[in-house]
Amino acid sequence: MKKKLYFTIWALIFLTSGIPFVLYPLLSPMRKLRNAVIRAFAFFYARLSILATESKFQIVGRENLPETNFLAVCNHQNLLDIPVIICAIPRTIGFIAKSELYKVPILAMWMRLLGCIGLKRSSAKASADVFRKGVKKLKSGQNLIVFPEGTRSRDGKIKKFKAGSFKMAVLAEVPVVPITCIGTNKLFSPNNVIRVIINPPVSSAGKSTKELAEEVQKVVEKGLTVS
Repeated sequence: MKKKLYFTIWALIFLTSGIPFVLYPLLSPMRKLRNAVIRAFAFFYARLSILATESKFQIVGRENLPETNFLAVCNHQNLLDIPVIICAIPRTIGFIAKSELYKVPILAMWMRLLGCIGLKRSSAKASADVFRKGVKKLKSGQNLIVFPEGTRSRDGKIKKFKAGSFKMAVLAEVPVVPITCIGTNKLFSPNNVIRVIINPPVSSAGKSTKELAEEVQKVVEKGLTVS
């Protein structure tokens, strides 16, 4: 039954994934409606992805989201963290993602629609360009999310946050929203619960990237202990 549900859901996602790309050019003159449609489809597919794992899904702290745009920061356990965040945050949000993902046709189109930024880890020059693009997007009013551990933690333990990830928030002068994600490293486990804790925003004003990284990591880690 589990396998049947899993493959049925992914077949549904695959068969309908082209619809947003047909609607997008038709809605281009109506920016707000276009963005609302893209957001609705992104939420729909993200929620189906979670449903396919048969995990329960809980969100805590949506009221902590600031009215202004922000840089969200989350611990990273699994590729499912991305659809989980899309479901948890009721706004369009782009990701800093490795450039290899842009080689996947449908996924690449979705990443562009959501305002994601590709990152080539092997190139220092490319990394600097990513931060410039990120600052520009944040200043223009877009929301972004980064996973500052730099890689996934399969055992659920949080690795040290890389301070460079916070440079965008400092330069763009936007708050950082710490997010604690729990349970995505235990997909398909019996009675698994995926829990997202949206913590109160942390101001980036007057702080170095190192200070900001340490403060935000403490908040994210605290979410693991109180969950």
